[in-house]
Amino acid sequence: MMKHHPTSDHSALLDSENATEMARLLLQDRFLTQAMGGPLAEQQDVTTMQRVLDVGCGPGGWVLDVAFASPKVDVVGIDVSHIMVTYGRAQAWAQGLENAHFQVMDVREPLAFPEQHFDLINIRLLASVLPTHAWSPLIQACRRLLRPGGILRLTEAENGFTTSAAWERIGSLCMQAMHQSGHSFAPGGTQVAITPMLRPFLVDAGFQDIEERAHVLPFSAGTPAHEAVCRNFLILLDLLRSAVIELGLTSDEEWSALCHQASIDSLSSTFRALWFLLTTWGRVPRE
Repeated sequence: MMKHHPTSDHSALLDSENATEMARLLLQDRFLTQAMGGPLAEQQDVTTMQRVLDVGCGPGGWVLDVAFASPKVDVVGIDVSHIMVTYGRAQAWAQGLENAHFQVMDVREPLAFPEQHFDLINIRLLASVLPTHAWSPLIQACRRLLRPGGILRLTEAENGFTTSAAWERIGSLCMQAMHQSGHSFAPGGTQVAITPMLRPFLVDAGFQDIEERAHVLPFSAGTPAHEAVCRNFLILLDLLRSAVIELGLTSDEEWSALCHQASIDSLSSTFRALWFLLTTWGRVPRE
């Protein structure tokens, strides 16, 4: 699934200062965190952490969840979007979360934190906004910010599967858009192919004790996540309209017809759909 753009790169498929996109991300944060069992479900030693960073935090749903669950941990979210950061700060104040902090920062630029400053750095769904060539530099930058024994946690997704011809055609067009804009590791652009890259990224940056956890998010008709995931996707498709048309992948007429049919198909009792994500994490070697 695509996310808003946390950098100033011209290849962005979505507008990071769009209020509709911010609302979509809040919805997406909720069902993703729930599907993954919580904000840090696979981590066993959260209570020993002092500082956590979320890279490309959007409106801050994950940051606020961690800050609420771990009041003794300082949680920082960074994003290039001013409206996202402003919203996150307002929510932290409204919820009385003095340990939640937000900063405007471009992840393509040097990250303005001291070395060995964080116990854990989280990155979730950056593949649609971070060009392929920018991944290794970002992973290296995160390693420098982690203390010895610190954890870098990456969660990315691949295109899902449905029984709807309209949804499948839209998925194919989105994968082509990712490929043409430099965000796909698959030569033919049929998938993002980011998930098999996560472990090599960590290995190349010198991380150890690398582990993985797969997540399956069913959003077929009748499943708990069906309404939220379908609504999220349908909002996203409207936001992607100008990008896929400007890339020459489709016409406005075809895109409108596909989105209309996808909406109808999602309401069918026979609609079946799955979405797959992978969380990969590793530790900085202890000195």
